[in-house]
Parts: sequence; C-alpha cells; structure tokens
Amino acid sequence: MEFLDKILISDADFSSLLKAIEKERLPLCCTGLSGVHKAVVLASLSRLLKRKITVITEDEATANELCSDAKALGLNAVNFPLRDYCIGNLSGYSKEYEHKRTDTLSALADGAFELLVLSIDAAVQYTIPPEVLRKARFEIKVGETIEISDLCEKMLSAGYTRSEICEGKGQFSIRGGIFDIFPIREKNPVRIEFWGDEIDSISFFDIETQRRGESIDFIEITPACEVIYNPHDLMEKLSALTSQKGLSENQKAKIENDINALENGISILADRYIPLIYQGLETVFDYISDTLIVLSESGNISDRLNNMEIQQSADIEIFLEEGFLNGKTAKLYLSKSELLSLVNNSVILENFPRGSYLLKVKDIINFNFKRSSCWSGDINVLLEDIEYIHSNKGTVVILAGEQKAAKVLSNTLEEKGINAVFASSANEISRGVTVMTGGLSSGFEIPSARFLLITHRYIASEGKRKNKRPKNAKEIGSLDELKRGDYVVHTAHGIGIFDGINRITNAGVTKDYIKIKYAKSDVLYVPVTQLDLVSRYIGAATEDGAVKIHRLGGSE
Repeated sequence: MEFLDKILISDADFSSLLKAIEKERLPLCCTGLSGVHKAVVLASLSRLLKRKITVITEDEATANELCSDAKALGLNAVNFPLRDYCIGNLSGYSKEYEHKRTDTLSALADGAFELLVLSIDAAVQYTIPPEVLRKARFEIKVGETIEISDLCEKMLSAGYTRSEICEGKGQFSIRGGIFDIFPIREKNPVRIEFWGDEIDSISFFDIETQRRGESIDFIEITPACEVIYNPHDLMEKLSALTSQKGLSENQKAKIENDINALENGISILADRYIPLIYQGLETVFDYISDTLIVLSESGNISDRLNNMEIQQSADIEIFLEEGFLNGKTAKLYLSKSELLSLVNNSVILENFPRGSYLLKVKDIINFNFKRSSCWSGDINVLLEDIEYIHSNKGTVVILAGEQKAAKVLSNTLEEKGINAVFASSANEISRGVTVMTGGLSSGFEIPSARFLLITHRYIASEGKRKNKRPKNAKEIGSLDELKRGDYVVHTAHGIGIFDGINRITNAGVTKDYIKIKYAKSDVLYVPVTQLDLVSRYIGAATEDGAVKIHRLGGSE
C-alpha cells in the first residue's frame, strides 16, 4: 500500500520523524501510536528510507499482530519467534519453533526481508552464530556428483535426523539410491534419486501416497536446529569440564551421562551446553547490525525484562541444583544491561506518553493519529463513519476482505449515493471513497491529511458458558491478553506462571496447549479450548512483587 507513503509525508509529525532518523537524532520517542499506527508508520519508513527495520515488542502476541499488519501493508515482514530452551530431561519435544527461527535467520543472513518483528523474550535468547549457519546451509542440484554417505554427513551436520521413513520436517531417510529429505522451509518432502554418485532427479512427493509430484532443479537445505555441534568436539569440552572444581555430584553425574550418550552415538539436549558450543554467545542482533532498531512500548518491555530476570534466575537455580546446568553453562540469556547496550540508538513507539522511557531520548514527537474499530458489516454504520471525511472532500479507503466482497460493497455504496471506486491495485486510489481487498487489525484516521481507512472483520461466535472463578482470579477474554511470565490461576491446580503456547501431537492429533509452570519445575499443559479453566491472577503479592506459586497436586 505505497499510496500511504504520500499521505504520511503530508503529516508534519511523520515528516519530523523521517528527518530525525535521516539526521540520526536518536534515540527518540513517538507517542500516540497504537498497534495499527505503528505498522503503517514502519511500512512507510522502510520504503521511504530504503532501510531494513527491526521491531522489538513486549510479547509474542503483539509481535505476531504487528507482523501480520506489516505484511498486509505490502512489506516483506518476517517474525523471529520465541522458543523454549530444552534443559531438563525430556522424552520428546517439538522443534517447530526452532525450524521457524533458523528459517528466519536464513532470511536475515540473505537480507531477504524489510521488517523483522520479535518479542523481547526472543531478543535476549542466544542462537546459532551467522558463520555456523552459513556453513550448515547448502544446495542440492540435479546433475551434481556426491556420494550418498557424504550427503548423509552433511544432513547430520545441519541438524537433521535420520529415520526409517521421512515423514516430518527435519528428517531424512535412505533406501538404496533414493534419498528422501523433508527441508524445514518446504511444505512437502523431497525425493532425490541417484544414478551412481550423480543426482539424477529431485522432486516433491506425498507423505501418505509416496507419489512423486513436481520436479525441481535444486533444493536449499537450511539447518533444522539452532544448536549444532560436533559430537567429538563436544565430548572433549565436557570431559575438560568434569575436571573443573566446584561441580556438585549432580552436575558431574549429568555431564558424564551426556558424555556416555555421545560416545554411543546418541544425541543429547544440547541447549544446556550453549555457552560451551557457541562461546561467542551470539543473538539475533548479530544478524541485523545494519538495521534501524524500533522498540514498541518501552515501558512494557522494561517490565518484561525485569520479570524475565526474576523468572530466569529461579529456573536456573533449580537447574543448577538438579545438575543440568553448572557455573560454566548457566548463562543462557542477555542481561538487561547487555540488551540496552545493543538498542541505545533506537526509535521508541508508544501508545501513550510516559514520565520516562527505557532510553534517554533526545526528542519526543506526539502523533495525532486516531484508531477506529473494525467495521462489523452494518452499511448504515459505515455510512456514518465515512460521512465527515467524505463531505470534506477527504480520502476514504475501505478494506473489505476478499475481492467478491469488495465489489459487492462498492456497488452497495453506489446505490446509497456514494461515488465509490473498486481498486484492484493498492496504488489506484484518489480523493473520495475507494474499496479494496485486504484487511488490517483495525482501522485508523490521519486528521491532518483528511484520510480514513476502514477495515472489515468477521463477527466472533458466542463463547461457552463461563465457569465460576476464584476470588483472586480475573477472566481472560483472549490469549492475546496473556504475556509470558504472567501469573495465572487454574481452577483445579491453583497459581502458576503462564509460559506460552505449545503445539503438541498426541496419538496423531495436533493441538495447541497453554503451558503453565508450577513450583519444583512442575508443568501443566491445558488445551486452548479450555481457556475458561484459566484466569489471570489478581491477588496479593509480597513487598518485592513476587507471588507464591503452587505445586501440582499440592494442598494449596
């Protein structure tokens, strides 16, 4: 929607922001910008400055919504999601978010993005260094000569798992001269057929029927995990670690168990050894050194950083006691001071003015944009909304969803006496009313430009009958209201800490679950369809702001 660039340039506040960035008067703060306003401002900044932008938000839900709005506005936006470190004993876990993260990092390394969006939780996590990622990426081409055993080694080095049948992302299998791979970037697996040591053909295939599909000339392999290690090198580092002074019996035993596993060709949970494997402790910031950094709601980010440090400290203390971590491996996140040193020349975008900000800003720009609710579908309400701008010869753009709906709405407005034009292109707008396809999280108005954008939404169905809640709990209307680290109350199990949404496959059925952490490393997974069993905690806290969390099965 490049037409928005001209509209924004005519606004004095946006022009001031543009000039401040060009003259590097940073850090600075912009207030009066809600979620959709931020997406609009960032999209135009990226195009007008011809510069890549990284946005750090307070939580995952905000990051996802901002990324969706940016894509709808025509920007090549990518999201770097948060993932859970796997430190303790796990019988199995999903690598879905690892796959998404390495895919995003590959896009960042290639410069194949305009806007990167991530939560503060994801920003402070360590990840695969750019150089390691580059070495683990490679292409497989038709006509290339390579021994199957060498290709197998390359796949293992990229974090892929060998299995009898290739049926999930990050897996590969070998049957004679047939090499099946499920690259993490693809929706379907790929079958490579060899003629001796030469790759004769590459094609997609169906997992269930095993039938070949579209033939291709090459396929790109992106690492299937973030922590890639050489078993021999890691064994040497772990052996040296066992001789260090200060290790507890639990810590030494856990290290020796992992050494034995590696000696027997068994993979281990490498997240617990990130500081040993990646001694540079790289983060996503090592991929975005030339981007403009933007902080969305810096006050909330600051609060989240403080809460994370408390939570991470408690978790690490438990893992140290249980032996999964030790003095050499216990640093798994950037500290608040380390994070601030990386974002000290940022643009801060705020909804409301604050008394102070996360950074000492050089200037504050107060935007006068307005936010409007999504249109419910009532034509009379729509006519009321557009009447003022339309009568003052302003510009109204209506995003009506699909093309059929947009054409019907355009005709309906004509029948109501409104000269509405249906535009198939995002740049075909003029003064008056224009109806287009697409949609955003909400509408907005720019009074200085006499511009109004209205977006359609679907009406949600009525919810289920609500359960009676504890006195110290408040109803959660949507998962978007929860942030990782919030205290929650389960009607049967009491107070715990919300720790994100996990996708789990059980008996062939995949569902999303709310993850709640309890005391002593207890974890409860609640299906998102049972959100009515979980409430936000609104009870009392201690003087330092902490809340006593319960144990699963405890007497509390």
